[in-house]
Amino acid sequence: MKWLRSQKNLLTSLLVFLGGLVIWLVVVLQMSTVFAAPGQVSADLRSQLSANYSKESAPRSFRMISLAIVQDALKDMTSPDESSSAMEELNTMMEEQVQTATALNFAGDPPPTQTYTPSPTSTRTPKPTATPSDTPEPTDTKTPDPTKTPSKTPEPEEPTKKPSKTPAGESTPPEINPGDDLVIFTDPENLELECDKKVCTFEIVIDEVYVSDPAPSSGLKWIKIKYEIPGYLGLTYSDNLPLICGGFDGDAWYSCHSGSVEVEIDEEWEDPVVVKVWLKALDKDGNETIYYVTEYEVICEEEEE
Repeated sequence: MKWLRSQKNLLTSLLVFLGGLVIWLVVVLQMSTVFAAPGQVSADLRSQLSANYSKESAPRSFRMISLAIVQDALKDMTSPDESSSAMEELNTMMEEQVQTATALNFAGDPPPTQTYTPSPTSTRTPKPTATPSDTPEPTDTKTPDPTKTPSKTPEPEEPTKKPSKTPAGESTPPEINPGDDLVIFTDPENLELECDKKVCTFEIVIDEVYVSDPAPSSGLKWIKIKYEIPGYLGLTYSDNLPLICGGFDGDAWYSCHSGSVEVEIDEEWEDPVVVKVWLKALDKDGNETIYYVTEYEVICEEEEE
């Protein structure tokens, strides 16, 4: 007993230790169910509040995010062409629909299968250019009446002593009788002819005719006598009139010719018979000239026996 009285402090410490041990055992026994089943929560630790999925009232409104910030960042990071194409692609992605996986109801039914419908791609519409608003009004114009053209076919022109003209850019046609010194006659001179075997004949004689072909010239191909008896005989040509003088003079042609042609008149033709005479020349370039000479009146009588 003396020993116990001398060790009072030790006895007090022992009693405190025993009391703490008892309390620790009680707590361990109470928490054994929790440690034994970790998937379950003790009823004492569960929340006593009911679930509330209604929309919460926001203390203030949220501001919209401006894409200008993204545009500025793209301009700093890329070239102008790349930044414009990137902004168009970003705008297209922002306008597309976003799929969600929200449950059909609070019972936990799976959400319906969503079908993606592509939205139309936005295109830039160019601004209309300014056009004048004042449009001139149409004025009344009178259409002139069509002029009447004569239906009569013009008669062919009579041949003249002037040579036909050649279009510009081509070589000039030959010129017949340039000095107006043609010598022509008939044989016989008296054209009151006597018929032999129902045919009267006479000759047209070209004693001298000059032809010139100005430079540049390739030379004269031929010159002939041409005659016609209207109503009885069509155009008829003589042989080529022979060259009797002249020829090339530098680049130009200058020559003289002579010759004749025989003309036959039928006795049955009505007197007097008219014989028209021309001269026709052709150069080697294909240019031709027709020169009207004269006409003769011929009487054909039956020869007296």
